[in-house]
Amino acid sequence: MHLLSVSDCVNWVICLIVIFALPPGDAYNFVINVISYPLSIINAAISFGIIYLHLFPYKDWPRVGIFALAAAGFFGAFNVFLFIVPLTKPPVGAEPYNDLPYWTHAVAGWAVFGLGFLYWVVWAQILPRVLGYKLRRVEEVGKDGLIRNVFKRVPREKSS
Repeated sequence: MHLLSVSDCVNWVICLIVIFALPPGDAYNFVINVISYPLSIINAAISFGIIYLHLFPYKDWPRVGIFALAAAGFFGAFNVFLFIVPLTKPPVGAEPYNDLPYWTHAVAGWAVFGLGFLYWVVWAQILPRVLGYKLRRVEEVGKDGLIRNVFKRVPREKSS
């Protein structure tokens, strides 16, 4: 028997909202755009993160070559372009939607990041304080032999 995970349920609810709440002609374009918009932001962050880690490396961080840095810079710049342009008004006749404002997918993409931030605030800040524990990052070897960092709940020490 397969039980649905929380992420499956969230995905299902979002799909239902998109299917039933959006006008029929705009639903497909919205789904495609709202998927690609946050991806552009993440791609830009990763690209510039590679450059940052080249300039300020961590211990044991492998150095990348100049061509990889140039590729990361171009890829990051193009992705910045991809997440800035949807915020500008398109020319007449090039609107992405029939009945929705042109910026709808950009706002929805930032809303996804906002919900993720709120989840983190509740999971990593509020719940540990309210329930009296700390989150500690621990290295763990998985069944596949790979080393992972996981968060474990550790009881908060009482101050006397």
